[in-house]
Amino acid sequence: MSLLILQSCMPGEYDDMEKTDVFIEENESYNSFDRSRNPSGDLDESSVQISPQMADRFYISNVLIDIFGEQVDQYGLINHRIVRNQAIFGGPCDKYERVYNENTRSDGSKFFTSQNVDSECRAGVEWTTKHHLNSTSLRQGWMIRTCEDIFAHQPQAIQYALGNLGILTNSVYTKDRSYEHVQSIYQAFHGVKSLHREVYETLLVHGKDLSDKDFWEGTLMTFCISPEWQAL
Repeated sequence: MSLLILQSCMPGEYDDMEKTDVFIEENESYNSFDRSRNPSGDLDESSVQISPQMADRFYISNVLIDIFGEQVDQYGLINHRIVRNQAIFGGPCDKYERVYNENTRSDGSKFFTSQNVDSECRAGVEWTTKHHLNSTSLRQGWMIRTCEDIFAHQPQAIQYALGNLGILTNSVYTKDRSYEHVQSIYQAFHGVKSLHREVYETLLVHGKDLSDKDFWEGTLMTFCISPEWQAL
């Protein structure tokens, strides 16, 4: 299957973000009591790092399951790649991930097991992980791998997504490559945010020789792996 991997065509990855959508992170040399101001009295730009706030593991997993259906996690793909990687995706452990069952051994001694056997929180691991971490190449690598595995091994999840969006009906892909149809895929990830017209035009140019199946699945793949929808 030909795929449209067009992240480079996404204009200004975070161009539309408001100032409230970023946070200032202190680096190791930054003293919070002495704010490293330069002679003019302004804060020294070298002392701070501006980074987009990225959605945490709960948001990411919920969006993917909402788009591709519950079956996308039938083999634990989302749980193992996203939910259990809180050190990469953020999102501290909640109380439900730390619920234990008391068990009794044959000799009468007690031991405890987590009710959520998949949770990394049962031993207190990453209990204090931040809700929103920086975007990193490692994080994006996990996202690309997750999306690639969905498309490579779960055709029913792809059909579910495109069927819900009105692009696939009775196993037939629409030939209508309108802005509205492409935007419906984009907004599945981005909510009410509108697709840039230049992105739409680029998708049409790169996909003009593709079959309807490859065009629509490639478009879905393109938006899945884009880090833009993960930025709050």
